[in-house]
Amino acid sequence: MSTKATEKLAAAVAGLAAIDEGVKEFRQKLQETLSRGEQVSSSDEAWLDLAANLIVEERLCERLREAVDLEKEFDALSPDDLLVLDRLLEACPPREIVKTGTSMKKKKRRHHGESLFLDHSLLSSQ
Repeated sequence: MSTKATEKLAAAVAGLAAIDEGVKEFRQKLQETLSRGEQVSSSDEAWLDLAANLIVEERLCERLREAVDLEKEFDALSPDDLLVLDRLLEACPPREIVKTGTSMKKKKRRHHGESLFLDHSLLSSQ
């Protein structure tokens, strides 16, 4: 297994942990509200179902961890898998990038728990 592929996997796992930590408190608050039988707003419900639901990200990390040939597994990722991987790598804390030695460039983006994806359609071409 190549060092580069191993570092990329480590960065993806660190990104997953960072995303999970970022949504954890609010997710727990909403889940407690729901468990008491109280209503939450439709936007909070959608957030729970989409941004706070990390099943796809967890499955991708697990698939990569279990891969016999990690490089081939990275090469075989579907376009959807690559989007998920990009999200994980973008969320990787800078200290993890330094620690794993990856050469990914971090872009500073602010988010408020709604989405970590940059909507390119909102960018003007001016």
